[in-house]
Amino acid sequence: MKRVVTIVAGLLVMATAAPLPAAEPAPPIRALLITGGCCHDYAFQAKQLAAESAKLANIEWTVLHDPRTGTEGEIELYSDPDWAKPYDVVVHNECFANTKDPEYIRKITEAHKAGAPAVVIHCAMHTYRAAEIDDWREFLGVTSSRHEHQANYPVKVTDPEHPTMRGIPADWKTPKDELYVIDKMWPGAKTLATSVSERSKVEHAVFWTNQFGKARVFGTTYGHGNATWEDPVFTAAVTRGILWAADKIDEEGNPKPGYESRVSDSSDWAHQQLVRLPASEKPVSLFNGQDLSGWQGQEGRWSVEEGAIVGRNEDRVPTSTYLFTDGKYRNFRLLLEVKQKRAKGYSTMHSAIAALGEQFDDKGNKYGFKGPLLMCCNDWGIWDAYRRNRTVPAGHKGQFQPEGAEKVGDWNQLEILVIGNRLRMVSNGRLVFDFEDKPENLQASPIGLQLHSNNQPQEYRFRGLVLTEEPEDRLVTAAPEAAE
Repeated sequence: MKRVVTIVAGLLVMATAAPLPAAEPAPPIRALLITGGCCHDYAFQAKQLAAESAKLANIEWTVLHDPRTGTEGEIELYSDPDWAKPYDVVVHNECFANTKDPEYIRKITEAHKAGAPAVVIHCAMHTYRAAEIDDWREFLGVTSSRHEHQANYPVKVTDPEHPTMRGIPADWKTPKDELYVIDKMWPGAKTLATSVSERSKVEHAVFWTNQFGKARVFGTTYGHGNATWEDPVFTAAVTRGILWAADKIDEEGNPKPGYESRVSDSSDWAHQQLVRLPASEKPVSLFNGQDLSGWQGQEGRWSVEEGAIVGRNEDRVPTSTYLFTDGKYRNFRLLLEVKQKRAKGYSTMHSAIAALGEQFDDKGNKYGFKGPLLMCCNDWGIWDAYRRNRTVPAGHKGQFQPEGAEKVGDWNQLEILVIGNRLRMVSNGRLVFDFEDKPENLQASPIGLQLHSNNQPQEYRFRGLVLTEEPEDRLVTAAPEAAE
């Protein structure tokens, strides 16, 4: 009755050229997230925690998501007396209120008392609340058996010097969340921040630390709904709690040397998505962020600026030209960002990701392409160049601009998934197309970035460009209703 996934933040190898010699990186913090049970969107919370914590710290996540959705459940992992030993910190976000077997509960608490650091979140406070023994409650540092209504609760930091509280603004209010009623603070617990009940006006701890035997424990009662998990203040506080519990944080709230984030650029959305990938997929970077190694295209059209590939022309482009990868790809997932320059005198002609066709000499331009163009910016869909023309949406005339797909003049976050004869594209979380072509129309080919034929100046920027081959059959950046 368990589902275990290992996620390594920032796992990345280059698709081209041998890697340069480098110093051995510090090992990541090995974190185990135990989640599942009643009442919450645990799959979403796990993904958010992995993705957001990667922005602050080097953490390798193992996620044990118990699929049961009721209030009772005993997790098999705890039967191993050494269950916590492989990990530097354990995050409890499970919710099994009516499980009460003392022997089972002590299998968990004894591991922590012996020294396994922990972070406890939201419903973990109500887990095992039917038990007659207090071992779990002493481990948490708080006793709570009920919560009040959802609201936007102001949070008052009572210990602003504590490193976990460094990133919480003085005026921060939660997204709509539940306030847990704290009936008791245990002797080893220390309150870090509080919120006040709108009903009783009683102040309750909402962030705290606890010393339980040899283990450091960091806790929060917030974390009920997805909106809280999407709040960067909350996820940063939890990440600092993980660092604190594992003793990997300095007094200013930053990771100790060697444990900093391995996401090189926090604005690089594509690399941030590595933590969302299925464990079976091995990402490679098609672009090293510095030069055009591994790519080929017309001289003078392509350059690298500020960590992005730039396609630009001031003169006439007689036929569409492409910057191609050295390698060929057939079944793949590609994550990238693209931005079109919108300014006076600049063309609004679309660009595209060329794939599954063939590079050919187009009227003297050896960087031409014949086959599917996965169009983006000011026109979206699929154009089958030099063959069938527009195929998606079929029969559409003029530009196709699906609502919500484009941030005009800004970075657009794309996921392209190709499995067999099925082609899907997501832009900014929206499914743009899901198209099944005839297999004979698709073949392994280089991936190309398009600079469209034009008589006007144009400029496109591309960054990220993370690819996996033979991907699992699900989208990782789409809204939930479009993800499968």
